[in-house]
Amino acid sequence: MKKAVVIIALILIGQMVFGFDKKQNFQTITVSKKTDLLNPINPFGEDLFGNKDKDKRPGKNRRIQRPVGINIGALGPGGIASASLDGFITPKIAIEAGAGLQSFEGDLSYFLGGRYHFFGKSRLNLTPYVGAYTAFHYNGRDVQNHSLYVPFGLHKIKKSGFNWSAEIAYQRSTLTDKNLHGAFKIGYRF
Repeated sequence: MKKAVVIIALILIGQMVFGFDKKQNFQTITVSKKTDLLNPINPFGEDLFGNKDKDKRPGKNRRIQRPVGINIGALGPGGIASASLDGFITPKIAIEAGAGLQSFEGDLSYFLGGRYHFFGKSRLNLTPYVGAYTAFHYNGRDVQNHSLYVPFGLHKIKKSGFNWSAEIAYQRSTLTDKNLHGAFKIGYRF
């Protein structure tokens, strides 16, 4: 009896998934046929098969709507406090340049780098990212590179344009022996 119920259930599931036409001929299903079962959306809002018709979903990609941002931050590649300008060149790739206070003595530090947002093409407003930055300073005679900064963090863009990011990072620096650092930035996007 159990085997009969299992066989009937499998037949019904097969009919629901693959379907039969009026002549009871088996219909083939291709990946291009967009059914919820064959074209699921993952929890991060991206299409598992990479289909391009994402405009039918609600919401808009704020990295496209507001690609340029100004930020102030604590810690990070610029030192103890910094200001920066960043911009998305694609929804997944952002570049950033800024200046900061290297120490409480007023030494200026400059930084330049980029971030890769893992789900940047989705309509998620909170995306994880990884990046790479270099920091340098002017010592009176020439420019010296003093830091390599590799962050992993989260970036959030609010509907109003307000944005924030928090990160932990590996930093190799001539100014400090510590390797694990972090930063927090807030700003506004245009």
